[in-house]
Amino acid sequence: MYTYAKYPAYRVYKNHHRHAENSDNNRFNPLTNIRETRDAYAIEVVIPGFSKEEIEIEFDNNELKITGERDTKLRDEESFIQQQFNPQTFNKTYIVPKTADVESIEASFNNGILTVNINKKEEFKIKPPREISVN
Repeated sequence: MYTYAKYPAYRVYKNHHRHAENSDNNRFNPLTNIRETRDAYAIEVVIPGFSKEEIEIEFDNNELKITGERDTKLRDEESFIQQQFNPQTFNKTYIVPKTADVESIEASFNNGILTVNINKKEEFKIKPPREISVN
């Protein structure tokens, strides 16, 4: 059984994660994975049906905010006969740990999954084990 105490990045992100208010039927809470390696953190957000133009990522005061808004507008000559999905919005905010190099934040979007990569500062990267010879 895993204990989250082993994973400090999980605690930092999870404890400061704020869910959007779900008072609006058009809001949803996308599934998220947060990973840590020796050199970086990665946040993966599953947002099918969105295009990269409908997603905004903002970093301010150690907070990474990811928002999206998908609209189902019709052209003037169109009308719905049946509408089973509505416009959707989401809002996710994470506190970025002090160990992160915020100048290195990069994002990519592929097959409905947004991936945000954040490198660690050089002094916080975990060095691989090394052998020390005995003289």
